[in-house]
Amino acid sequence: MEKKPRTTIKTYMTGLFMPLTTPKGLLAALVTWFTTYWAPIGAIIVVVFIFVFADFVTGIWSAKKQKIKIVSHTMRNSVTKLSCYMLTIILAFFLQKEIIKFSWFEAVNFASALICLAEFKSILENMGYITNSTIFKTVYEKVSGLFEKKQ
Repeated sequence: MEKKPRTTIKTYMTGLFMPLTTPKGLLAALVTWFTTYWAPIGAIIVVVFIFVFADFVTGIWSAKKQKIKIVSHTMRNSVTKLSCYMLTIILAFFLQKEIIKFSWFEAVNFASALICLAEFKSILENMGYITNSTIFKTVYEKVSGLFEKKQ
């Protein structure tokens, strides 16, 4: 009868970390870690991106309708705004996941909701100019009231 080789902790650990010894294995491990860690906010980032993109498109459409000249500096503001929004969501995620670990504390959802509400307000304003309809202006005024300071 043939004797099986003994499994030691050294052979177990070598087998466990073997994929990390090649560049492909290391890359696969890093990609897996990255996607697993960031998966909870993936959908939120997509939704915020859609809101910013919708604001960008309706802003251009509204400017053309009002015969306002579109310049690259104004368009660059959208990239800056998107970058700041993404950084805010990432920092809220760190705060929620790594620092304040309460199940009731939803910093990411709160930050994302405020961002989307601000973008929604801008989209409504643009749609009011595009359609020249009072319904968008009325809803815009109601949403704007949420941001005004109460005295």
